[in-house]
Amino acid sequence: MSAPVLLEARQLVVEYARGRRVLDGVDFVLRPGESVAIVGPSGSGKSTLLAHLAGLRRPDGGEVRFEGRPLASRASRELDRFRARQLGFVFQRAALLPYLTVRENVCLALGCLGPRALGESASRVDRLLEWTGLAPLAERRADRLSVGEAQRVAVARALVKNPPLVLADEPTGSIDAAGAAAIVDLLLLDRSDRTVVIATHDARVSARCERVLAVQGGRLV
Repeated sequence: MSAPVLLEARQLVVEYARGRRVLDGVDFVLRPGESVAIVGPSGSGKSTLLAHLAGLRRPDGGEVRFEGRPLASRASRELDRFRARQLGFVFQRAALLPYLTVRENVCLALGCLGPRALGESASRVDRLLEWTGLAPLAERRADRLSVGEAQRVAVARALVKNPPLVLADEPTGSIDAAGAAAIVDLLLLDRSDRTVVIATHDARVSARCERVLAVQGGRLV
């Protein structure tokens, strides 16, 4: 019996101005626990694909399903809950709130949880800060972090809810090789059943993933 499907894109179409298709009939199946790299040059559609897999945009054709249900059929509030509880997203630039501390930025991701889950997650924040090497920086404001440190905070923020799916859009694009390796370690090590998709043009990052797919001519190959 084949493994269950966590997320699936069926004939996904995304058009830009004048009918140009950046994604042209993309089919994509993602199973629990996989790590997948999406590669391709800048402008090939990697970020666009991730945005649609996250339900941040509605496609011009086709659909994205999470656990068998189309994202497009969900009301805005339900989509918000999906992204808040089932999904961790790491952007190329950390997108932290500069006036908050490292701990506060990570804890922001827990705001969607109920009181019981929030209480259980407080100790998880501490463990995660230790594991990511951020504990000594926990009370430092985000605007006083290096680029690499800020990106580690962004990864911790994405992981703190222990979501089943993490999407990372060029997470190592603006940091050095050593920092990039550390970021990939955080995303891929100790994953349990977490599924990770990384959009990247860095061969060192894609080599760490179990599957590598390239965006070419609007399709995944």
